[in-house]
Amino acid sequence: SSTQEGIAQEQILLNSWMVLWQQRLTAGVGIALGLAGGCGTLYFDLVSDRVEGDITEHPLIMHPFLHWIYLQLMCCLWGPLSSVVYGAAPVWIAATRITWEAKFTHVVAGVGG
Repeated sequence: SSTQEGIAQEQILLNSWMVLWQQRLTAGVGIALGLAGGCGTLYFDLVSDRVEGDITEHPLIMHPFLHWIYLQLMCCLWGPLSSVVYGAAPVWIAATRITWEAKFTHVVAGVGG
């Protein structure tokens, strides 16, 4: 029927817009990550004279472009692991503890017993 065709066309249009925005946001996140590493490198370059130790011993840190590449690689390598260790795992541990260990002694309105 024509109603079904109209719904199908709306769904196709909605999916097309979602794909378009997903592609643009993905590109935006990639650019933002690159700029964030560049900002970190620039900040380090500005304060490098106050860093303890000799930075000339570390060729990756001494040159800003190599330092930026190093930061990007380290974020790609350790970023997902740190997001699990410091983000997802503590949330799941807390949710599990609240669900299984918390005992509520008061009665909530609407929950008779």
